[in-house]
Order: sequence, then structure tokens, then C-alpha cells
Amino acid sequence: MDVNFYKGDLIRWIVGHDTYQSDGDTLYGTDPIYNHGIIMEVSNVDPGCIIVHSRDTTMAPRLVILNSELDQIEILSSAENQHG
Repeated sequence: MDVNFYKGDLIRWIVGHDTYQSDGDTLYGTDPIYNHGIIMEVSNVDPGCIIVHSRDTTMAPRLVILNSELDQIEILSSAENQHG
């Protein structure tokens, strides 16, 4: 899935699951746990790689590096119109 990320986008991504279920062979995560953040930088080399400022931690706010090929990222609010 091709997704365009922009500086300023509000996103969320899955960091784990509260519960799991099994079909007998495979274990599936249900009830996803999300972290939220604002995109601070989009890679010029790989536009699926982003740096995000997140406050959804028990520690101090931090920067997180995400990759759309590895992480399940959802854009909640896009800053696309500010760049066009």
C-alpha cells in the first residue's frame, strides 16, 4: 500500500495487543495498543521511513523511527494540503 507521509501528519501505530486469540495453529493479536505522534521528518531516500515525536510513553517524550513496510501506521490527520 502506497501512503504519502508529510511533516505534521498526526499518526498512530500498533505497538502491541491487549489480548490474543488462536485458531488452533496461529496466534492472532486482538485489541491493538496504539502509540500516537506527529511526523517530524520524512526520508528523502525512502519516503516510507519517518521520524515521529511521540508522547505515548511512560518516559519523557521521544523521537521514534518508523518504517511503513514494518510498522502498521495509520494517518489520523494529514498535513498534505499545507505542502501542495
